[in-house]
Amino acid sequence: MARERQTVGSNYAKPWKPEGAGETIEGVYSGYNTVKGDRGETFKSHKVKPEGSEEYIGVSGAMVDGMLLRVPVGAYVWITFKGMLKTKNGQAKDYEVQTEKGVKLIDVGIDAEDDTSPY
Repeated sequence: MARERQTVGSNYAKPWKPEGAGETIEGVYSGYNTVKGDRGETFKSHKVKPEGSEEYIGVSGAMVDGMLLRVPVGAYVWITFKGMLKTKNGQAKDYEVQTEKGVKLIDVGIDAEDDTSPY
């Protein structure tokens, strides 16, 4: 019997670059990859897999990071770009993250010495 093949897609996500307030992506939250930035820094690229797609969409940034770390892998999410927000570290992309009603969110604490809050 001949073995059948299937193509394996990348686990890395194509970055989402919203252009205007109100743009939304939705799909199953699939965790994150730690990626290296252009300046050698590392950050989390959170992965969303839209229904019917084999590719992931990546969302990153301090504002969305604090919300998506509370979402369990496998939950369906809606992420809406709200625009730019002024923070103590300059401009940041602001998002709204929603999940299906009844999803139990993860309680993630922030170590006082490692406070990465932009506020």
